[in-house]
Amino acid sequence: MKIKGLVGLTCISPLLITPLVSCRKNTATTPEIKVILMAGQSNMEGHDASWNLDYTNTKGETFYKLEDHTVRDYRAGHDNVKIDYDCTYARRIDPSQEPNSSHGEFVNVDFGYGRDTDHFGPEVGFAKYLGEHDHNQTYYIIKSAEGSSGLYNDWSETGHCYQTFVEDVKIGIENIKKLHKSFKICGFVWMQGEEDAQKEEQAPNYKNNMINLLDRISTNFSQYYIDDGLTIVDGGISTKGSSEDYAIVNQAKKELASAYTRYQYVSLSERLSMVNEWHYTNTGYLALGEAFGSAYLDIN
Repeated sequence: MKIKGLVGLTCISPLLITPLVSCRKNTATTPEIKVILMAGQSNMEGHDASWNLDYTNTKGETFYKLEDHTVRDYRAGHDNVKIDYDCTYARRIDPSQEPNSSHGEFVNVDFGYGRDTDHFGPEVGFAKYLGEHDHNQTYYIIKSAEGSSGLYNDWSETGHCYQTFVEDVKIGIENIKKLHKSFKICGFVWMQGEEDAQKEEQAPNYKNNMINLLDRISTNFSQYYIDDGLTIVDGGISTKGSSEDYAIVNQAKKELASAYTRYQYVSLSERLSMVNEWHYTNTGYLALGEAFGSAYLDIN
């Protein structure tokens, strides 16, 4: 099977892929700004478990709120990380609803950037990890996510999630250009797969669909990639899912990580604590974000 070339996923057999950048070590000066793209479905967006100390969920339960000291701890220590976020699940369930979004503006990373302002995703732990372990580097995150979205349809070339993602990244890049002369896109963090695992006919196609997604992103944005190539961080989906197709999706992710030198598979997300079959607890989201940060910095 011939696989289309992916910019930045390098140093593998030419029988598998024709790399579009070399494997040489980047000796250029570190760019002033590093841009990291975050995308996926509900567990990238942030669902069900709340940070808000005044929040009561739809069942009248309040025990998924974070403790006050946890909120304080995660709000501190990452002044070097900004985020532009667009979470569109509200619009998916009701087209008249506005997304939870910063509308192209880069703001400090905080709680409330999930499916609505009572929820959050892995960006909080991710920013904390980068702030603590790479505090001299400035990061700009562009997060574009929608719950219940599938790689096979919503993130296809004509899918509305992919189209929204491209528009979000373009707007983010233009806003960064207004502020900074030097920046590079260095990472792509992906948390998705539950929707595809529920489609028996789609789970076996996950690997090829993911390759196609990365190809499309490269086509649109490779001119902004760092010379060493894009780092991909991909989280496994929870093994608490009842279908064997969950394992098929995770296997596809693992095979991609084995094939490409700058592709990191995060296995912790397979076994984090869950609110339900689909979504992590709030402490699970914090741990997931920190695991993403660790995986990114491991090869950067």
